[in-house]
Amino acid sequence: MSVIVVVFALAAGLAGARAITVGSGGGYGFTTIQAAIDNANGGDTVIVYPGTYYENINFLGKAVTVTSTNPADAMGY
Repeated sequence: MSVIVVVFALAAGLAGARAITVGSGGGYGFTTIQAAIDNANGGDTVIVYPGTYYENINFLGKAVTVTSTNPADAMGY
């Protein structure tokens, strides 16, 4: 019975994953990548909109994905 409880708890944690946006100007969750990571939980995705970000990034041991709006493009646009 305890195995079933653990599986449901893990599934519930993954279902709560968020997409957190980073960009300059209004309409984005954060203006810096680090602030978005600081706010993120494991499993969240930080989506970075085009711009120049002068930052040193620390993932703080979190399992967070950081990606651009177009990850297939090497420039991220």
